[in-house]
Amino acid sequence: VPPGKHRALCENRLVGVLAHESFGHLTEGDFVMAGMSPLVGKLGKRLGSEHATIIDEGTPDPEKYHGFWMPF
Repeated sequence: VPPGKHRALCENRLVGVLAHESFGHLTEGDFVMAGMSPLVGKLGKRLGSEHATIIDEGTPDPEKYHGFWMPF
């Protein structure tokens, strides 16, 4: 794949693990309350790069679509 901007369609479990490990631990309440999170004071603000977007689509029955749901 050449360098550049690309779309990626990932299986929901993979995205969940990537999101959790990338920034999920930072959002845990005990870290925020202790002031140990870089997210302190950022409620309602963009987190991370404007070049990356994670959307939780929440399809109720992904098995109906063989694990993939493409709303576009």
